[in-house]
Amino acid sequence: MNVDLKTLACALGGEATHGQVRAPGPGHSRQDRSLSITLSPSAPDGFVVHSFAGDDPIACKDYVRQKLGLTPFQVNGRHPSRVSNDSIDQALRAAVATQRPASGTLVATYDYQDSDGALLYQVVRLHPKSFRHRRPVGNGGWLWKGSERLVVYRWPELIKYPDATIFITEGEKDADRVASLGHCATTVASGEWAADCVKALAGRDCLILEDNDDTERKKRKRPPPRCMAPPRRSGSCGFPNCRTKAT
Repeated sequence: MNVDLKTLACALGGEATHGQVRAPGPGHSRQDRSLSITLSPSAPDGFVVHSFAGDDPIACKDYVRQKLGLTPFQVNGRHPSRVSNDSIDQALRAAVATQRPASGTLVATYDYQDSDGALLYQVVRLHPKSFRHRRPVGNGGWLWKGSERLVVYRWPELIKYPDATIFITEGEKDADRVASLGHCATTVASGEWAADCVKALAGRDCLILEDNDDTERKKRKRPPPRCMAPPRRSGSCGFPNCRTKAT
């Protein structure tokens, strides 16, 4: 079987951890992680389930099979029918492939990486203008869902130049433009400054470049978010005499 645990987790709406997938059980909320699934070549279904909530194991197996697009559990003589590895492989890929963003033409992708340069997730820009988040699941597949861990854009470059002033922009396109001029630049996806994002700027000189539009002007009136590790120095810079930002 070529499908890894991350692909299985994406199909079931859970996470891969410690050699198993923890996912919502049948009838439970999306936040639930009471169902454990382990891939097993020797198991009749190709996987083994366990419910920490005490759910019926047959019901859990049928629930997983239904999520993967497989037929319900059936008995064939004295032994349950064995699902082939290829069938599970194809079902998992089909389940992940159905997770797509709203209609639109892909215009640009922006990689969000961890401190070592590994891809965590992407922000995807579509036309007509809209943005979606997706994260890699292996074998070239994507889960069109935001990451549980949020980081700053262009993080490895911020680490590479520890003494440089960081320009904080409204979006990834602007950050790339500033970086092309030889400066350190960053932003955050959807304006969400998570704890890891704030910590990445601790002890740094930061300058916020404000967009010249009504949305940004409203943001200026909000109180700054409380943070555990503020930058060494920070400020903002607006350009009131410039034309309003184009969409």
